[in-house]
Amino acid sequence: MKQIVIGVHLEREEVEPVAEAIPTGDLWFSAISVPDDQPIGDRDLVLRVARIRAKLLDRATFIAVRYGYVAPPPPAARAGEDAAGGGGATLRNACRGSGD
Repeated sequence: MKQIVIGVHLEREEVEPVAEAIPTGDLWFSAISVPDDQPIGDRDLVLRVARIRAKLLDRATFIAVRYGYVAPPPPAARAGEDAAGGGGATLRNACRGSGD
């Protein structure tokens, strides 16, 4: 299975039960799992992600991730976050309520 990332959130509760919550440092990715053999360009999958994104937007403000990002396995995700210096929540909090 692979996980297609939909957005970046401050709280796990903003994600569940609409999508799967993947921890990454002090933030959460919303994602859905799809079989490895299903192309990410599949029309039905794209529409499914769009519906989930709309549901998430009804619940909370979040940073949308460009469609097609497939999450790496958890250890690689943590290593990438550590290399970037973390602190994603600081940026997310600064943008909260700005209307951007």
